[in-house]
Amino acid sequence: MARVIAGALSLDGAPISDAFVRGLATPPAGALAYDVRTWAGDGAHLAQTTFCEPSGGSEAASPAQDENTGCALVLSGHIDNADDLLDELGSRAARGLAERYGESGCVLASYLRWGRTAAARFIGEFAVALWDPRTRKLLLACDHVASRPLYHAVSRGRFIFASTAAQLFGAGVAREVDETAAVTFLYRLDRDFRSFHRGVDTVPAAHTVEVGAGRIELYRHWDWPSRPPATRVASGVEIEELRGIFTEAVRCRLARREPMAVPLSGGMDSSSVAAVAGGLAGRGDLVAPRVYSWIWRTEPSVDEARYSAALAERHGLDHVLIPADRAWPYSEVDRWRPFLTDPYLPPHDALWRLLLERARLDGARAVSLTTGADQLISGSPDYLADWVARGHWLSAAREARARIRAGSSRAALRGLVLPFLPLAAQRWRRREAAGFLEQMMPSELARRHASELPVPAITGPSGWWEALRGAVGWSGLGRSLAYHDRLAILYGLEFSHPYLDRRVVDFVLRAPPDLFYAAGRTKTGMRNALHDLLPPLVRDRTDKPNPYPWLRRVYRERLAPRARALAADSELERRGLVTGEPLRQFVERYIGGDDRLFPVFWYSFVVEVWLRQEAGRLDLSA
Repeated sequence: MARVIAGALSLDGAPISDAFVRGLATPPAGALAYDVRTWAGDGAHLAQTTFCEPSGGSEAASPAQDENTGCALVLSGHIDNADDLLDELGSRAARGLAERYGESGCVLASYLRWGRTAAARFIGEFAVALWDPRTRKLLLACDHVASRPLYHAVSRGRFIFASTAAQLFGAGVAREVDETAAVTFLYRLDRDFRSFHRGVDTVPAAHTVEVGAGRIELYRHWDWPSRPPATRVASGVEIEELRGIFTEAVRCRLARREPMAVPLSGGMDSSSVAAVAGGLAGRGDLVAPRVYSWIWRTEPSVDEARYSAALAERHGLDHVLIPADRAWPYSEVDRWRPFLTDPYLPPHDALWRLLLERARLDGARAVSLTTGADQLISGSPDYLADWVARGHWLSAAREARARIRAGSSRAALRGLVLPFLPLAAQRWRRREAAGFLEQMMPSELARRHASELPVPAITGPSGWWEALRGAVGWSGLGRSLAYHDRLAILYGLEFSHPYLDRRVVDFVLRAPPDLFYAAGRTKTGMRNALHDLLPPLVRDRTDKPNPYPWLRRVYRERLAPRARALAADSELERRGLVTGEPLRQFVERYIGGDDRLFPVFWYSFVVEVWLRQEAGRLDLSA
């Protein structure tokens, strides 16, 4: 069930009208019907919005309330371990709340037992807001990766929060660009997911915001391990554990009442989700999802139809093919404008729109994505230095030889040598990509941000693990999740991310590194764990086409006039965030065929579009 949540707390004692709260809970402009339910008490207001079925039906739910304490709660997302929590709670009152309000009731009962530490016990994808009249405090909490964002601000004597920043602006919060946030995004300096507007904050992943007694406090309710696991070599037993954990992550997302759609590219990540779902459906454990694949007739080099078809046929899944040749990037920015509250708008946005429109028409209520898979299960070749440093010389030598035999001599050398290089040498190795961006940076900004320039992920023998842990809190992951959440709201869908399941990530962080990268191959853990579920054509493939060659061509053919016009009268340059001449040179060089400049082109294009939107002068009709 897709939900948007919102609420307000009076800080000055002035009343807040129900009409204001209903307006706050109204989703940004879209064509879908919705139902808003509210709760009010002691100056606090909570609201949750449920999207209706295309047929007009609705499964609207009211905010959860406990009559004995007066506590009330709204929940966006889902709690996967609700049954376990109820068993641990073991009371009739807890089960009564769960029977009446579902997972929201379980969360409320957990808070009544364990207080604000209850959030650490929740496994799932959630954002929750709770009012406790006994302490007169409002609590906002997000899951371990903030897959369901929450934005908040103080405006006109009120603390207000909502699932999207657009809701806050619609309720009268000042919309002022935070240029520091824009700079850190444009130049890839941001380390944490943050709002792009002054006075608007986000609830960080695995954190709780507590509002009360004239104070707003932030504390972490859960954290990942801070140190790498003891060095060991994969023994084989980890394969079954990985299979069990990943299967449960997929099962608990697909076992809900919502009809599920699974995008299927034919690569390992989406094929693994579809294969596990197909295997569970084959045993009768759940209803088989429908799978969706993009196909290209004019770009055979990026088409993966034969791989996706092999997986769908292997499990008897209903397979929908979506022609993607005319999914031009940014072809529907006008429709996206109400949601364009930050500059993250990926190049493949139009592909997602095609898929989601079709899935919604087919009756899907939820979509399973592969967010985080590349960062978590690809594996890193850089762990050999760790093995050498910790005395596992024989294992390191065997793995290096296996890589060389597999034609991955470079990976063998990289894994043994690169982590031991001085930081300056590693920075020089990655200088080219960062150098283009730095050439656009005005001198004053360069001096201000000199210490923040991108640094290598590998900074010692344990760098492979530090990079893996850092990927969980990477700002790019947070921005991707926030983008997908807005996209889900636009189409009235619920998105889920099985690779970011807390149990999956916890397993990856404690697993031996050769489980996921061995003998020059990536994602070996998933290939082995799902050996019997993946067709050989998919399981054993060594290539991975992607739509970027097609996207680059389309950018050059269709966006060149727009990009030139934007660069010629740049809002970035007006605000002193770039030096204009290098920007225009890079745009021309990219249009002329220099693919190295694609990141520069994309980052500058989307930030420019967003800033023009904020300044009220966005016109993409050229």
